[in-house]
Amino acid sequence: MHQSCRIQGARVNSNQIILPNGDESALRQIRLKEYTREISSLGKATSWQEALGLYFAMQTADIMPNTIAYSAAISACNRGKHWQGALSLLQAMQTADVVLDVISYSAAVSACEKCGQWQRALDLVGTMQGAELVPNVITYSAVISACEKGEQWKQALALLGVMQEAELVPNVITYSSALSACNKGKQWQHALAILAVMRIAELELDVITYSAAISACEKGEQWQQALDLLVVMRATELIPNVITCNAGISACEKGGQWQHALALLAATLSAKLLPDLITYSAAISACEKGEQWQGALSLLESMSTSNLELDIIVRSAAISACGKSEQWQKALWILGAMRQDELTPNIVSYSAAISACESCGNWPNLISLLDAMHEEDIEPSGIAYGNAISCFRKARLLQSAVEMMDFVYDSWHGQSHRRAICLASNSVTVAGSGQLDNLAILGEGLGLVAVAKPPGVTTETVLQQLQSQLSSLGIASDVSTVSRLDFQTSGVLVAVPDAGNSGAYHVASAQFAGRLVSKEYLCMCIGEPLGPVGTQAEIHARVSRFNPEGCQNMAASHGKVACTYYQVLSNYHLPTPDGRSDHPHGRRVCSLLRIRLGTGRMHQIRIHLASLGRPLVADTSYSPMKQDCEWCSRTFLHCRRVALRDLAGQVFAAEAALSEDLTMALRYLKKKK
Repeated sequence: MHQSCRIQGARVNSNQIILPNGDESALRQIRLKEYTREISSLGKATSWQEALGLYFAMQTADIMPNTIAYSAAISACNRGKHWQGALSLLQAMQTADVVLDVISYSAAVSACEKCGQWQRALDLVGTMQGAELVPNVITYSAVISACEKGEQWKQALALLGVMQEAELVPNVITYSSALSACNKGKQWQHALAILAVMRIAELELDVITYSAAISACEKGEQWQQALDLLVVMRATELIPNVITCNAGISACEKGGQWQHALALLAATLSAKLLPDLITYSAAISACEKGEQWQGALSLLESMSTSNLELDIIVRSAAISACGKSEQWQKALWILGAMRQDELTPNIVSYSAAISACESCGNWPNLISLLDAMHEEDIEPSGIAYGNAISCFRKARLLQSAVEMMDFVYDSWHGQSHRRAICLASNSVTVAGSGQLDNLAILGEGLGLVAVAKPPGVTTETVLQQLQSQLSSLGIASDVSTVSRLDFQTSGVLVAVPDAGNSGAYHVASAQFAGRLVSKEYLCMCIGEPLGPVGTQAEIHARVSRFNPEGCQNMAASHGKVACTYYQVLSNYHLPTPDGRSDHPHGRRVCSLLRIRLGTGRMHQIRIHLASLGRPLVADTSYSPMKQDCEWCSRTFLHCRRVALRDLAGQVFAAEAALSEDLTMALRYLKKKK
């Protein structure tokens, strides 16, 4: 370092300058300016090591740097992404009693920003304020950008608030950094709010800004918002790039909008943009979710024509698309093509192919796939084994199903280190969420715990709160679930404290996939009576995720096999809103049903009863008629009981009483009866 200092220091040549009366002080000032100018020049050329070399050469030449020289050296470290050097220089300024100004701090903050050192950047801003230095827009932009790189969206928004209090006007860079932070934090509402503020301020929005906002919508599964932003871009004559289109396609994929995803892909091609692997992966995944196997295979062909690599991810998604459409031959063909291309299928590829075989009851090929996984040292998941069990049961090979389940217990029992969880109380007090106060623990088994999910919250929210409770008891573990309940549905939710790859998770997953779990629901449907009290019947109707008229699932001949068993518990006759006995939709009868599931398709109960013309009370998604039911605030559906076996093979059953809101609705009907 010192040798390079001397070499570089040769550029500074003030020794030949002759001043009257031997003014040494003036000579030092001239040399200081030359050193500072050269340090600044090297910094702009991103030669930060040489710039630091000159800084040390100044001290060797007994020339003390001033604020401007230090700032130039810090700026050189900033451009060289050398945050440690920048902070060291700030410390040196303090030691030498050199005045630290806003420029010096801002350069150091920017150096921390470039290296993702968001906490140090925040600390520097705090130090500035403590020294009564007022950060400017450049400073705040840098620290907000640092928070964006560190995925600290809350800090970024807080800093925007501080700027407003200080009457500082954020610029495009400031807002864009904050918006990008919200994108990374999956905060689509905040991202759109920032975008709206930028429009009001008449700031020039570019493709990068819109791309970040669309990406935030994608992460928040807001496909309609993402498409709306694309429309706004085109209206303002901004041309989306591939990154923008990818975010839009991915948003449609997450929202189950395969038609819109393919339309965006077509628009990308029409704009003469070159779709990449990410583009096609998202589009194929959208086809997979929409059970569009032909579309998935067509996209694979387009990728091959475009000389894009068909990796394991896109092929696995295509296999899954074929499996969901009961095209097991196509699924196995893709799997075979992977081997021909010297691609080794992974657990995702095999699992998708196994699921395809299960959907058609093709147990011989399914067993062959399990054997191939073992030969390649790939451990099948509990779901894969559960698919095999389901396949055996379809073929009435009950002994084989029992032996397979026994094998699952033997394989996974010794791999779980968790004992039955002993909770301190029978309820979870959740701070900050009135909807989740007193979350009840319904039961515990070896590797399993059941909670009462309230209505109006997601399954993910319940799991997060349960995990928080376990953590407060000193049980640090991720919590997962092997089944789900809809947002409005209440009742029993079974969770696995040892999530991911634990024995309990795989044993429970095998039972759900193998249809060995007993689930009982209570629901209320409206329409013509399904029979007198005690009537029992079955509903056999295939369920598809593709509905030409919308995004909801539907009963359709091309869907997946689904079976629902019901028993009429009670019938309640209601007067029409205008008091007439005749009604355009027939008699207004509400029937309380006990439901058992033969299969577990998404929205199965709601779809099956709607297909009979008896939609659930207050179900706005699947009811063809407008229901006047102010007495029931949400869809009348409650999971009453779940029974399966825990990791030790013991029966684990949990029951949840009817929630308070549905109990009140039932009381209303009984009064009217």
